Amino acid sequence: MFSKSKVKKVDFVTLSKFYGKYKEALQLELINSPAGLSRHICEPASRACSFCAEMLGRWLIDPVCSCLHQTMPGASNQPVKCGIPCRNGPFFKKWSPHMAPGTIFDCSRVCFVPLYRIMFSKSKVKKVDFVTLSKFYGKYKEALQLELINSPAGLSRHICEPALNRPGLAIAGFYSYFANKRIQVFGSAELAYLQKLPEGMRKSRIQRMFRCEVPGIVFSRDKIPPREIVELADEAGVCVFRTSLVTMKFVNSATIILENEFAESVTLHGCMVDVRGVGVLIRGKSGVGKSETALGLIERGAALVADDMVYVRNVGGELVASAPEMSRGFMEVRGLGIVNITTLFGLKSIRHNKRLDLIVTLIPAKDQEELDRLGLEREGLDVLGEKVLHVQLSVAPGRDIARLVEVAAMDYHLKDMGIDMAGEFNRRLMSNFQSSEN
Repeated sequence: MFSKSKVKKVDFVTLSKFYGKYKEALQLELINSPAGLSRHICEPASRACSFCAEMLGRWLIDPVCSCLHQTMPGASNQPVKCGIPCRNGPFFKKWSPHMAPGTIFDCSRVCFVPLYRIMFSKSKVKKVDFVTLSKFYGKYKEALQLELINSPAGLSRHICEPALNRPGLAIAGFYSYFANKRIQVFGSAELAYLQKLPEGMRKSRIQRMFRCEVPGIVFSRDKIPPREIVELADEAGVCVFRTSLVTMKFVNSATIILENEFAESVTLHGCMVDVRGVGVLIRGKSGVGKSETALGLIERGAALVADDMVYVRNVGGELVASAPEMSRGFMEVRGLGIVNITTLFGLKSIRHNKRLDLIVTLIPAKDQEELDRLGLEREGLDVLGEKVLHVQLSVAPGRDIARLVEVAAMDYHLKDMGIDMAGEFNRRLMSNFQSSEN
């Protein structure tokens, strides 16, 4: 029975499955009791606003939702009944570009249901307060050539600062400015000093350091720590590691790793591409043509970094964009569905991460206001505390948006090299005016 294949129809999706599977993609957070997670979502649609409807249609059962885009005129901080004829009746707090924060969408029938908070336009900045020692060791033990040489009981401790400390002053008895929240690194100098101390003094100095609740200690250059240090570490629940790297190389490499782990991050909606070495984030309303523009750039030799969900991290003042592991190399194109960019265009067409240099916002021609005609003064957008150059492009039939984005990237590259095309034209114009007056 090959010709009559059985069609599988989905009548409902449980709210627990929807939340558990897509809470990261939709940035959902449950803020009340989970008792209502057993309820059923029976239709792949939403009538709150076009962005919610698009996401529900894309992630739920079938992208055939018919949505109603509601624009709230004037002050929109009052509760508004949207009249959703649904069985579940969840409340949603929604921030979108056409509404002020605080707009509440209610439904016509509300019982005991979960509450969610969705933040699409106001992306939530993720801050890291600590990294567990177990995560640090498990993830980077090969890169840093780490070996645990005592009990793993202290792996649950927290690293609270993205830096390392060499405790030379501490083992000498000076603790006024001791960085106890960092991993302590013992090089040849620290170990030589410890070995010259009398045994009793050496024990007391190490015990005092362990009482400061340090995350862990590392001995570089494959040095074997004194036996009493390992015993005292086991008693205090502190992990002792050894690495074959020289001290400064280990300190530099571990510092870079910790800065990446502690970096602030945010998830932005758009397409991130590498255009001639310039990292460009293409953003705009749903359906404006972000993916099609990125696809046109890839055909011209650009590389895809991320589509739809772009993770941006601030690493030492540099914004680095990347894609979620699951969707890396894939792109959704309306009408075609999911396409594998690597399979279509080869390995040169994707990049794992790229510095964010330029943001291009696509604006439908009917929604555009007065756009910059000369390019003398470019505005910047704040992303994680860093200013990023921003360009707005009008989308209209017949305009080659991919080519315009490529030109914007080349213009950025020239300005980075000190060549300002608009400024050069302005100087010529002013010089012509002055010569005509004379």
